[in-house]
Amino acid sequence: MQIHDHAMDRASYGDVAQDNSCCTLHHANCGCPWTISNSAGGAVAAAAAATSAAAQVLDAVLQEQLCLRTNGRLPTTKPLRIAYVVPHHNVTGGMKTICLHVQLLRGRGHHVVAVYRPAVPNHGADAAGAGAMPPWSGVHADTEVLLGPDVHLAQVYPVQELNVIVCGMFHQVPELLVGTPVPVVYFEQGHEWLFGDPVRFRPEHGYAAQDALFHTVCHLPVVLASVSSPVTAILQREFGRVAVEVPNAVDCDAFCPVTSDRQGSGQEACAGVGITTVAVPPASGTESGVGQVPLGSAGAAHRALGGSAGAVPVAPSTNGEPDACAARCQGEGELGGSRTYPCPARVLLVGNPRLPLKGFDTAVEVLTAVAAALLTHNTLATSPPAPAGSHIIAPHTTPGSAAADAALDLQRGPLVAEELHASVADQPTARAESAPVVLHVSWVCQHAPGPHLLHLLLSCPGLHLSTHVSPPQDQLPDLYRHHDVFLFTSRYEAWGLPVLEAMASGVAVVACDNPGLRSFATPGEDCLVAAAGDMKGLVCSVLAILSDRGLQERLVQAGRRTALKHSTACLADRLVSLLYAVSACTEEFDRLRTHPLVLPTIQRACHQAVQAGQLSMRQAP
Repeated sequence: MQIHDHAMDRASYGDVAQDNSCCTLHHANCGCPWTISNSAGGAVAAAAAATSAAAQVLDAVLQEQLCLRTNGRLPTTKPLRIAYVVPHHNVTGGMKTICLHVQLLRGRGHHVVAVYRPAVPNHGADAAGAGAMPPWSGVHADTEVLLGPDVHLAQVYPVQELNVIVCGMFHQVPELLVGTPVPVVYFEQGHEWLFGDPVRFRPEHGYAAQDALFHTVCHLPVVLASVSSPVTAILQREFGRVAVEVPNAVDCDAFCPVTSDRQGSGQEACAGVGITTVAVPPASGTESGVGQVPLGSAGAAHRALGGSAGAVPVAPSTNGEPDACAARCQGEGELGGSRTYPCPARVLLVGNPRLPLKGFDTAVEVLTAVAAALLTHNTLATSPPAPAGSHIIAPHTTPGSAAADAALDLQRGPLVAEELHASVADQPTARAESAPVVLHVSWVCQHAPGPHLLHLLLSCPGLHLSTHVSPPQDQLPDLYRHHDVFLFTSRYEAWGLPVLEAMASGVAVVACDNPGLRSFATPGEDCLVAAAGDMKGLVCSVLAILSDRGLQERLVQAGRRTALKHSTACLADRLVSLLYAVSACTEEFDRLRTHPLVLPTIQRACHQAVQAGQLSMRQAP
């Protein structure tokens, strides 16, 4: 596959969603109808154009049925029989949402069939009888179907009894369109290809073939459901499709703030929702576990990172104007004066360290800077005054980094670059080993962090790391609620389910700004945001929350209100409405699917899916 070099040069994470540019989403051989004429015959191009038109007709028919449903003119008394084609068994936000769909639909009295084709048949968890649903989810379908490598659903299950089939991954769509007379829904939850992630231009793992398949599928006569308004907007703008939004939800009964009856020993509730003082046992090599560290005001925390006097410790909004939180936080009454806050502070990370889009390299740099700032302030607060002309700096700070900036300004005195280099070089290793723990970081992840990230965290003085690799899902709420800050550094997201879970759990959120986050959150009200890569903005926001309980409490309470707006009951209502409307489109769907000009394109997409799958398996590490 030929890809223009300039497309590689322009590629950047999330650029399609961020600046409305399609320069990296489409290319000469991306698979969209207007590119096919350049690489195939006229008949293929005509079929592709007709298929795209059929998809738009299906969108219009579905919108009519949704209007009938809204007006009470679509009968919905009969329970539905719905098949969910499970894409994988990995613990991801998207997979958790699919499991929640299955659970909610069964709770509403509908029959759910879970269909799964293991990537490696008769191996691992699948051989142990885990079934079609992920074993970690604790969710079961009414009927579960396991498919072999070359077995199609229609061969082992009476598909004519189904009302709707829902696919969780785009490569599942073509096969089902060929062999099933039932409407197919593709639930788009923000695949990397949708955001123009440059990883798709890499030759390994069949990424280029997968990207072309994704573009082809977006023009097939399949119902598109989206998880958020940014996803809906991209599908409309780039593919001419009208997707139906089915936003995510969180179980606010399970994910809830700390209350008096939920606290264990060593935890004391403070005023406000979810504000806690957490007692942590002393880490190995430290002298004490818990201490009261006086921190400056939020404004001082901002100035410690290079901000001007009087500036408010929130990152500016994307349009250059101050965040709404800035106006509310102004004034000596709220920000002035010295405050104390429990030490160690507790910060939570959630996500897969193997995915570059999650931005954990940024998160690690932010956390080391925060630890340096807290440790330096702790040293200043507990040590006798330094002799004239001497300087105290946090050990192992990188010159020019946010950590160095924090260390320098918290000393209330400038330090030239030459002095900084000399001071860092002179720091003995023993000092790092004896540093008190001022920041406890918990990382909930699917895989253990790699050696580079682990080294940066474990070698950071004053920082203690706990990793929780694939913990049971019923333990997640308790892991969330016992933290002061949730740090979310994804470069782009279609939604950001961990953010909503943190808000529901009473944890203040600091995040990299992205459209998916803004689809449910309001920066400055229920979270603090900074642009991706804005290290000072992120560090400043974390320090602001740790140093200002009033700010933390406002974020926590607003976040809880946001989470309550996205209840599982609301999700169930929207999901059921969509599926009834899709079921009412069965005749029109089958007519469009089997049209003589459309069927060849669907068959071609099946070949693409097989090719992409073979390349992926052949090049798997």
